[in-house]
Formats: sequence, C-alpha cells, structure tokens
Amino acid sequence: MNDIDGRHGAFTYRTMRAVIGDDRLREAIEAGRLVSFGPGVILDGARALSLRTRCAGALLLAGPSAVVVGPSAAALYGCTAAGGHPVHVSVPPGRRVRSRNGMVVHHGAVAEVGRVDGLRVVPLPVAVGEVLCASARRVALGCADEALRLVDDPEELWAAIGEYLRTRPDPSGLRQARDLLALATGRPESPAESSVLLTLVDAGFPEPCSQYEVFGDCADVLWRLDFAWPEAQIGVQYEPVARKRLAADLARESSLRRQGWTVVRAGPEDLASPRGLCDRVHRAFVERRNAA
Repeated sequence: MNDIDGRHGAFTYRTMRAVIGDDRLREAIEAGRLVSFGPGVILDGARALSLRTRCAGALLLAGPSAVVVGPSAAALYGCTAAGGHPVHVSVPPGRRVRSRNGMVVHHGAVAEVGRVDGLRVVPLPVAVGEVLCASARRVALGCADEALRLVDDPEELWAAIGEYLRTRPDPSGLRQARDLLALATGRPESPAESSVLLTLVDAGFPEPCSQYEVFGDCADVLWRLDFAWPEAQIGVQYEPVARKRLAADLARESSLRRQGWTVVRAGPEDLASPRGLCDRVHRAFVERRNAA
C-alpha cells in the first residue's frame, strides 16, 4: 500500500472499498462525503479544498515516485504567497501521467526529496527557486520573503536558493529569479509588503530599508517603518485594512514629523493601482529636495 494512502483525507478507491465496502462507498460519493480527484483517487469531501489533502491526492494519482514541486511545495512549507493550487508534481521521465484539472504534471528527475507531513516534496530552496523563476514577480518575491522568515538561518537559505539557481539546468526565468532574490531579505512582514517594495523599486526609487526603526528622545523605538529612506527621512507605511488611528498613533506621527520625517501611507488599493502611491512618494522626495 502507498505510504500516503489515507493520509490527510486522500484515499485510493481500492483502499476505501476494502474498508467500507462497495455499497457504503457508493453512498458516500453520492452524498458528497467523498469526492473524486482523478481515476482511482478520492478525497474526504470535508477536506477536499485543503492543500495537504489535494497534494496527497495528487501523489496517489501520479504514483509512488511523484514529488510535490514548485508553488505547491513552497506552500506546504508555509509560503502562503505561493498559493499551491493547482497541485504541481514531478514524475520521472517516461512516466505516463498527464496534467488534469487540479494537477499540473512536470516530467523530470528530482535530485533530492524531503517530507512535509509525510508528503514527498522538494527541499525548500528548490521550491522557492522554482517559484522565483516561474511565478508572477509579486508572488515570487512574497514567497521568497516568507521563506526567509520561516527559517532560523535566513542567510543560509538565501545562499542555498542562489546555489540552486546557479546550477539549475533550465535557463528559463533565471534572470527574473536572480533579480528578485537580490531584493529578498525576509524583513517585509507580509506578501503585501513585499509587493509594495517591488512597486517602489520598479518605479525607479532607490531600494528602501525594510522595517526601519526610528528612535525617540529616550532612545526607545518611536516607530518601525515598513520602508524608509533614512537619509531623506521619508518612510512608507502599509496598512492592510483601513482603521481609525488611535491617540498613540497620532502622537507618534507628530513626534516623527518633529524629527523631520515624512510618512507616506499605502493600502491594498495601491497594489491594485500603484500610480497614486508612486506619485505621493515622488512628491515627498521633491519636497525634501526643495527644502534642502
């Protein structure tokens, strides 16, 4: 029996038939308690949208040598920016497995295989490297920053991703991957903040410091700005949701202004349409230059 048969709510028909019998199996499928994932594979209906359940189903469908790769692998490690759906798996060359709804099949040898909750998966540096090469740039940078935050030694992971890219035989996407890896620090605290960083750099602004601490009169941290250009005393603060500023927030903002700082606020709407944010940051630089 495959070692993942039954894990995470993914089963082969053969296993379920042996456990509950044909009549109960048919009844469960008709009631939606079990749903088909592909020929010979069924999922627990209550967990059918779970990443781990769908990855387990894909591995059962693709065979015992299959490995979860790319964005699905990164998502299994905890990189939410990668998404994970559809499930990407790799199978050895010559294995007759095709992509289908919910599963993308890659054919190629996988040099190293790890495990996440019992699921066969490529190592984290390989997963992130593939996302950097093949995914949309915002997704890729957000994934890399998340991965660097997940580990105890981000410098070691950063170097391992770079080494994977250096030795990757497929050249497609390598330029994008290297450019994005150069921006990845793990300091942005969400994929949205990583997107703000990419927006600013793409607009031609110098790369800002991330999570920059501004100190108050008593040497305590007055504010930790999401992004800052310390020499210009300009910061950008991302707010994921609109909220009323508390008295403490207003007092800190007033203290920042007294120190000469200009803080530009950004929100989700600026990720959808970044022109406004870029214009506000540009005006802040122009005002700073004119005041010099």
